[in-house]
Amino acid sequence: MNLVIQLLSCELLGYDVHLAVGRYVAEQALFAAWFHGDAKASSVEALEMLHLLAFAQSQTARVFDAWSRFRAAKDADQGPPGLGPGAEIRSAYRGILAALHSAIESLNGVRTESRAVG
Repeated sequence: MNLVIQLLSCELLGYDVHLAVGRYVAEQALFAAWFHGDAKASSVEALEMLHLLAFAQSQTARVFDAWSRFRAAKDADQGPPGLGPGAEIRSAYRGILAALHSAIESLNGVRTESRAVG
């Protein structure tokens, strides 16, 4: 299943994560538009284009890794029902938010810095 759909459909993730997911999707779209437009039309070498593509994919991998840690913590949580999530789940939750915010900033940074140079 698509990573974004998994994140948005998880009942334990709140609106702060949903908002970050939306921003991440928007930044991915902006990066893709820039990559297929401005970057390809510029004098960027083919090897650098591959690095840019790999960089964008690494951001998705970072978010997926955080999501995987969250799922593992959720699956391992054996706390009594009704007491809320355990410390591992809360930590993994913060990890998802951090990964999303980092990916947003990273994609935006590459795109906007390249525009400033180009």
